[in-house]
Amino acid sequence: MEFTDKQQVFFNKYIGKYDTPKKLNRSSKDVNGDFIDLLEDGTVTSRDILKQSQIVPIFTYKTCVTIHGNIPPVKISRIGGYKNIIQNANGSIEVRYSAIDNDLKAELGSYLKDYSSQKNSTNGYYFERTIRTQVREDAIKEIKAQSDFVETFVCDGFKAKMFVSGLNVFGMYYVITTIIPLVIDTDISVIACDITGKSIDEINAVIAEQKAEKERRDKECQERIVRQNELKEKRAELQKVEFSRLLDNGYIVATSFDNTKTYLTVAINEQLKPLIQQYIDSKFNNLLVSVNGGEFKKSIKRKSELKENIAKGTVLIKR
Repeated sequence: MEFTDKQQVFFNKYIGKYDTPKKLNRSSKDVNGDFIDLLEDGTVTSRDILKQSQIVPIFTYKTCVTIHGNIPPVKISRIGGYKNIIQNANGSIEVRYSAIDNDLKAELGSYLKDYSSQKNSTNGYYFERTIRTQVREDAIKEIKAQSDFVETFVCDGFKAKMFVSGLNVFGMYYVITTIIPLVIDTDISVIACDITGKSIDEINAVIAEQKAEKERRDKECQERIVRQNELKEKRAELQKVEFSRLLDNGYIVATSFDNTKTYLTVAINEQLKPLIQQYIDSKFNNLLVSVNGGEFKKSIKRKSELKENIAKGTVLIKR
């Protein structure tokens, strides 16, 4: 067994049974419009397809699911940036597996702690387990063990492509087991048990842990949003109070006010500059500038531009 610096497949297998290709459209029955909607918005599941198979012939191949029948033109063919739905000349449609069971596959990946869950436009979600070693004999043993695992793997209601690959980079051997899920028609916790060898109780513990972690993150996110909103309101109130104080003490000279534009036009003086500078440093984008008394409607994007105009003209402060 030779290792190179290019990843090469040593063993592969399709899990489950598949149909042989059919050249002709085997049905003239109408395909349910709601089912087509699921296809087009990328939310179709294997169970949706199974239900539709009771109405029209549906064939499961190694690369796609083909649906026969009287099917209206499909408006959307790209899901996730890849051409996942193809309407054939005979009227049938091919649906790539990367467009099926996306939510279930993502959830399954979260249960496989020894595997990294990844996604691309060709395969959709797929899972990889990588073993590293500097000993060639250990790498060969691992390839044999993982190949045996793939060869004997069986899970009712789950179709997948699995393969074992390896490479050698700078003296480090990598053995990679890849699982590309195709069809999920059973409980994903059962699939996770079969892949990992863990008990259902252990998988349920993983699920409970992830649920608790999600709830914790959601709570923190909501609390952060509340704090940010409270801070915004407090800043806005302080801003109004400060502007009113400056107006009452004559620090800001109001030259005009337009209710439709909600801008207060104020003259710049030395006492006001620190307040304006504070807004610049805080990256508040609510300052507009009028130069030489003429209205300058464009927002000032650059700090330097605003600083230059502070010395020249009048600042419009958004109320």
